[in-house]
Amino acid sequence: MRVSEEIFNVFDRESFKYRTDQPDSDQVRNEYQTAWNQWKDLIQNNVYPKLGDKFIVEPTESWQNSGSLRQRFWTRIKTKGREKSASCIAAMINVSSLRVYLEWHDYKSENSTNNVEQHNEWVKYVKEWAQKFDIDIKQYSVWISGSTSAVEDKTIPLEAFIKDTNKHQEMIIETKENSGSWLRIGRIISKAEVLSWVDASFEIAEIVFQLEWLYDKTNITEMENQDRRYWLFNTYYAKYQEVWMKSKEIGVASMQYEIGIQKANDITRNVNVMKQIALGDYVIAYTGDKGFLGIGKVTREFFEETDPNKYIAIGENNWRQRIGIDWLIKVDKPVYYRGENFKSKVGLINENAVMGSYVIFEISKLGFKFIKSMLENSRYNKQGSEKMKYTFADYVAARGFKFDEDVLHNYIICLMSKPFVILSGISGTGKTKIAQFFAEYMCPDEEKTVDDVAEVDDDPFSFIYKIQPYNLKYKQLIIPQKYAKLLDLPNEGSSKHVTVKFIDIQDECRIYNAPKGDYRQLSLTGKIGEYIKNNCSLDGYIKISFEKEDDKDVIVFKHVSTEKKKVKTRSSRYAFISVRPDWVDNRSLLGFFNPITEKYQATELLKLMLRAKEDKNKPYFVILDEMNLAKVEYYFSDFLSCLESRRIGLDGEVRSESIKLHDCEEEVLYVDEDGKEYIIPARLEIPFNIYFTGTVNVDETTYMFSPKVLDRGNVIEFNEVDLNYYGEMLWENEQNENDIHVYADSEFVSGFTDDFQYHNKLIEKQFNLDSDSKKCFEHIVNINNILKKYNLHFGYRVVDEVLYYLTNARKTDYFEPLKALDYQIIQRILPKMYGNRRKLEAPLTELLAYCFGWEINDLIKKVHLQPVDQQYISAKLKEESMTEEILKSQFAKHEIRFKKTAVKLYRMLILLKDNGFVSFIE
Repeated sequence: MRVSEEIFNVFDRESFKYRTDQPDSDQVRNEYQTAWNQWKDLIQNNVYPKLGDKFIVEPTESWQNSGSLRQRFWTRIKTKGREKSASCIAAMINVSSLRVYLEWHDYKSENSTNNVEQHNEWVKYVKEWAQKFDIDIKQYSVWISGSTSAVEDKTIPLEAFIKDTNKHQEMIIETKENSGSWLRIGRIISKAEVLSWVDASFEIAEIVFQLEWLYDKTNITEMENQDRRYWLFNTYYAKYQEVWMKSKEIGVASMQYEIGIQKANDITRNVNVMKQIALGDYVIAYTGDKGFLGIGKVTREFFEETDPNKYIAIGENNWRQRIGIDWLIKVDKPVYYRGENFKSKVGLINENAVMGSYVIFEISKLGFKFIKSMLENSRYNKQGSEKMKYTFADYVAARGFKFDEDVLHNYIICLMSKPFVILSGISGTGKTKIAQFFAEYMCPDEEKTVDDVAEVDDDPFSFIYKIQPYNLKYKQLIIPQKYAKLLDLPNEGSSKHVTVKFIDIQDECRIYNAPKGDYRQLSLTGKIGEYIKNNCSLDGYIKISFEKEDDKDVIVFKHVSTEKKKVKTRSSRYAFISVRPDWVDNRSLLGFFNPITEKYQATELLKLMLRAKEDKNKPYFVILDEMNLAKVEYYFSDFLSCLESRRIGLDGEVRSESIKLHDCEEEVLYVDEDGKEYIIPARLEIPFNIYFTGTVNVDETTYMFSPKVLDRGNVIEFNEVDLNYYGEMLWENEQNENDIHVYADSEFVSGFTDDFQYHNKLIEKQFNLDSDSKKCFEHIVNINNILKKYNLHFGYRVVDEVLYYLTNARKTDYFEPLKALDYQIIQRILPKMYGNRRKLEAPLTELLAYCFGWEINDLIKKVHLQPVDQQYISAKLKEESMTEEILKSQFAKHEIRFKKTAVKLYRMLILLKDNGFVSFIE
């Protein structure tokens, strides 16, 4: 929506007195009311919807007051939960400008939840704000205002306010000396600029989002009142996300327990704690695994829910004990604490509390502030631009598909950790789609500026040619095969003179017919060559026509005018390659030099690799579909060897072995069908910015992978099919075509590629080695010791790659360490497991026991699965209820460590028992 000039003009008057008995009162009223209604429509009906549910827009003040016309229109914008605060973000328009700024609503501010001194606290954070959100400090201004007309606006650029510490201090001192003064910060946009805006509502909303972080700093003391208490409330999000979703929706914190382990004394203890929570206290929604979801203020003390529509049901359980909450801060995804001393950091009052059995924990004010800061930083970093950033899950959903976000996150971390990933599973589960979608998400369609050649016709005796670098450098030009037929060519391997004309210049040039008719090269010598060099620009266009004079060939050049236009093309940074059963060596992927035609037969993959080599600051992706239709070791072994050969050279640079392409002494020129030239070297290293994904189906038409291949990358399985969920998705999915064009932003790409260092940290062994990583490493050692007894252990490479995966899991905040390790046991350790019952039953059983919490010392003796153990394991993994008899299982004595791995191991053991043989890849 545009801002009309009439709104500005209504303030352009000498007197602002308004009397109904004046002759022009009706006209004045109509002009003001029209402008006022336009302003209200802009803010309330256009800006407000863009701000989302978090914000509220208070009513715009009237256009006149007690016989005086307003000299500006202004509206207050606040976040929910701060309605009683005088701090706000104001949108104001007057005769010369539109302003969006941080404001103190002094009128009737005596009931505000904060005071003007607290409001001015934003000043302490302004430099951090500018750096955190990359604010253009030249666009923002700071000025002093007050409740009386005696204090005039004193505006200075934010850049000067930050850099000039003396001026900074002067303004702060002035506000303290004038009790009715406060500091404002915001954008002052001139009338001319506002009138040029195509959509003023978008521009205003963007400024509001930028100011939001500072606005919250005016609230810094409201949540930290000495009389309030602070609580950590376990929503069990880690296991039952629907509890938090429903709690957030109906405004409660709901008592909840993990199915199968709730005990009467635990319930009584937690209810008693819950009854201590009082009105005005603050509650933090806790995930159960060191993650946080939101902050809320208690609006209703302990009660039992009686409305069945508001029950939060997990299975057959309806837990109804709850407290009412106004959730002030909410995040879409958990924010996890990954450091040490968790209980100390969050300020747990009772540090002896067992966090696995308690639901509610009281925390200190300091701990509350720590968690609040984490949530705020995450919220602003990820959502501070009005959802202008989109996740991979958003892109997938926009394309009409939906996968568990853990699946998508796991795939991303796998690629970040190593540039080769295998997606295995039954056909039709979406393996290939995930790889394709991620490549598209990372490599959006490219908008190119191309030349629109004005003089294009269907003349069979001429064509339009774009000047290439070699034309100017070597004064040569290749005649296309189609038009070479129009010439009386010399014999193969020889040359002859031909007349060339360019405007009024004519000279004799030579045309060379290569052996075997491979190409025809025109040497632009003499006057023609000099003219082209001096008068034709690189990427310019000429028209080349073939004529006859006295039965002799004449080649005529002519300048061609062009215009620029923009076109969208599919990104050239990813390739989808369908593997064929007849592939027996790397020539199917890389092509080969044909000695008969003396030409290189290039492939799509080779061309992509050559592009990636010259474009190191962008990631490239290769998808090998149906990778095991041919034997992978035959056609891909060179790639695997080169990927593993990467190392740090003596010069500190990453080096790797190269792949042989041809035996020619010189580099080979290859020109594709679009005229793009590629220089093909004799040997080529695999560029570090290429990521390979192979999809695998296992049936009678495919080959099984060897341990060598499985040991080179993560193997992600796709065997789960939930048709009930799929049906719900089909009927409920509302695809928005506009959302399809959402792609990875520069921040995500930079994080994914490690600032375009790619996998250098893996090669250099730069891992995050904190206390959590150390615990994970101890698990890795224990698992290796179990397998070592059966000669199934793994090497250093696997350990390094697991540690790097854990490092990236923490970097992305996708998984907590033990969950990440769970994925890595499945994807890096188990894939090589295949064999008969005699070979695998004992190691798989011991691994299963370890995943179920057994200590390594408990596994000295051989573990045998009894029938009751199988019943317990099956029920536990499916989260089914169990009888007292089943709970006598030796596996019931421990807490499960690695559930995903346990599920896979138990399935392999069942298949081993039924078939006498089992393989990880099914």
